[in-house]
Formats: sequence, C-alpha cells, structure tokens
Amino acid sequence: MFVVPVTVLVILIVFFFWVVVPLFILSLFFGFRYRFVGAEMGTEQVNKVMDGASDTAEDIKKNFTNNNNNNNGNNGNQ
Repeated sequence: MFVVPVTVLVILIVFFFWVVVPLFILSLFFGFRYRFVGAEMGTEQVNKVMDGASDTAEDIKKNFTNNNNNNNGNNGNQ
C-alpha cells in the first residue's frame, strides 16, 4: 500500500495531470493500492473511493483473464 498526503496528490494532479492520472490508473492494474493521509477534510471519503477503484481494477483483470482463457479453449471448435 502506498501512502500519500492529500496535499501532495492535489499538487501532482494540478501540475502533472497527464502524467499522474494515466500512471495512477495503470498502477491499479498492477495491484497497487493507495491510502491518503493528512489532517485535510475528506480523507476517509477519498480512501473509500480509492478502495473502490482498486477493487474495480481487480474485477476488470479477473474478467479479462477469464474471458481470455475461455476464448483460447474454443479456438478449435469454431
């Protein structure tokens, strides 16, 4: 799990949006999980959203893997 202060996240997104967001999304598919800490308001809500995003990425990976395995098994039957 990678822990980042919310302030750092906001600064990175403001100045490096087109680099941070794609890398962030890609990292979710490689099993990274993020937790944001700090005295800022709303960190619990942000962490709930991040947990949901991580779970969604895992579900997409599982569905893709299952569909890919099913398609490979049917290649000779079509």
